[in-house]
Amino acid sequence: MEHWTDSLTHQDLQTPENKAILGKFNSADDAHVGYIQLQKAAGKPYKLPDSMDKLPDDATRADLTGRMGKLMGAVENEEAMADVNFADGLPDANMVNVDLVTAFKAFAIENKLPKSTVAAMVKFSNQFSLKARQTQTEGLTANTTKVNGELGPLFGGAEGLKTNNEKVRQMFSAHAGLTAEEFKVLEPDFKDDGMRTSTPLWKGLYNLADKFGEGTTEPALGAGGNKDEIGIKQELPVTAGILGW
Repeated sequence: MEHWTDSLTHQDLQTPENKAILGKFNSADDAHVGYIQLQKAAGKPYKLPDSMDKLPDDATRADLTGRMGKLMGAVENEEAMADVNFADGLPDANMVNVDLVTAFKAFAIENKLPKSTVAAMVKFSNQFSLKARQTQTEGLTANTTKVNGELGPLFGGAEGLKTNNEKVRQMFSAHAGLTAEEFKVLEPDFKDDGMRTSTPLWKGLYNLADKFGEGTTEPALGAGGNKDEIGIKQELPVTAGILGW
């Protein structure tokens, strides 16, 4: 049976490729309608499929994903993130967590994130972490204020707390058998602005430190004394007795 395209005489319509295209239409009128629809669509934005499942195969889906990634500025290596400010949202660039930056870059490359998305996520993460840090610090400060308020009436008010803080510092420095490095970890807690989170703990420390008054204990070892437990018992018998060593 003769197809309507068989009667076409123009040489450009006789090529196998063009005849195959026209052959998809049932009639010349259908071909004309198709042309009109194509002209109406010309210049309009490309419409993405409603679902990747509507694409014919995995290769087509991967190709579209790759093309869209490039169009959106997906990062392919660390160099692509060279101008991303990983300190964005932080008051000090020294607060940047180097390990987090390394992990962030690897995640962005693996998931082909656009650079704009990386920058937005960095700022959000930094601001969220900073707020969490501030909230934690505010909580510790409020708790310390509460603890100091409970200790003050028991130990002579603000001046009494300062005196007892110094006694505790001296006790740990001289009699706890800590190395210099170990003592440095604890020392900030003994200062007047140190974070005290437990009233019973510091009440006990104050009472214990008070027993190490001048003339009642051995000469201080000093921070850095690296004595084992047996040595401490032998050289500091009074200290060992008080602390129950």
